[in-house]
Amino acid sequence: MEQLCHHVSTKAIPIFETFHPHSQAAFIFDCSSAHGAFAKSALRAQNMNLKPGGKQGRLRDSIIPSDDPCIPTHLRSQVQSFCFEDSHAGPQLAVQPKGVQVILQKRGLWQYYTAKAKDENKPKLNF
Repeated sequence: MEQLCHHVSTKAIPIFETFHPHSQAAFIFDCSSAHGAFAKSALRAQNMNLKPGGKQGRLRDSIIPSDDPCIPTHLRSQVQSFCFEDSHAGPQLAVQPKGVQVILQKRGLWQYYTAKAKDENKPKLNF
């Protein structure tokens, strides 16, 4: 909220006044309290990098929900680790965050969604 107020007062209002000097403006924002409702350790894809390591946070392990119809049955109720084990073959990746791509590849979902996008003639993503 503090950042929003700063941007409105230092950027939006001066720009508006420059282009509309004799007018009034009404700025309306959706400042839902839910936007900041997540804990720092919340499991959110937005907090993860595509590739392993980097500045992404080390998320705690989780259990894949057993009642989510979007998750293949054979993956439900399994433990999902978001970091490499400390005994990982590549020492530079030991205890580092896995990244979205590695997690999806281990579950077979990266390949599934890549093939699905190809079947639907969607353009290939270049990362």
